[in-house]
Amino acid sequence: MFRINDLPRSEKPRERLLNSGPGALSTTELLAIILGSGCNGKSVLELAAELLRERNLEKILFSLKYEELVSVKGIGNARACQLLACGELFKRLKLGETNKSQKINSAIDAIALCEDIRRSGKEHLVGIYLNSRHRFIRREIISVGNMDSNIVDPKEIFRPALLCNAHSVILVHNHPSGEPEPSDEDIQITEVVVKAGLMLNLRLLDHIVLASGGFTSLCEKGLISTKKSIN
Repeated sequence: MFRINDLPRSEKPRERLLNSGPGALSTTELLAIILGSGCNGKSVLELAAELLRERNLEKILFSLKYEELVSVKGIGNARACQLLACGELFKRLKLGETNKSQKINSAIDAIALCEDIRRSGKEHLVGIYLNSRHRFIRREIISVGNMDSNIVDPKEIFRPALLCNAHSVILVHNHPSGEPEPSDEDIQITEVVVKAGLMLNLRLLDHIVLASGGFTSLCEKGLISTKKSIN
């Protein structure tokens, strides 16, 4: 049985990365470094190659959930967490590069930054932070779980705004039910956040409910009084 330790030191993935840089490594070798070690009689290179044969790299890093990853033979808790972390870091980097200085002119523009939460089985509350010209500065996941006015803390919404010197914020949260109609709780939360923002001289421009069945902009419904539109 082939073992990675049987390879000459200069041909082992980590040593090759150190000697030649990450660009010299194959996708299998890079994935092997993330996985760290083999299992069940397989070297880490064999495990990485088998994983890539069964599922492409994009699916491994961006589509598979924790439960799906740990169901793969040889991928336990630690490896699943490593792969999920790598995928999330790349998504955050990509989001920052793609949308840096992008102007947010409408609810549709804001939704484009939050498609990853649209069909999530858990509610995510996301803040999109803008400068005085409505250009994108930062996106932050504020909370994960049921939206509750007793739990959602305006301080957690506006803290990132103060840290990045934002002028305004757009909130987006998803409805796992698939229905985009805002609940009474959603409207109540919006009113609380608007009032808190006024005290900090920060505007809540919109609160968007996103679902598989569409979306609803509370601004467009006239439920946010500080500004009628984000144009």
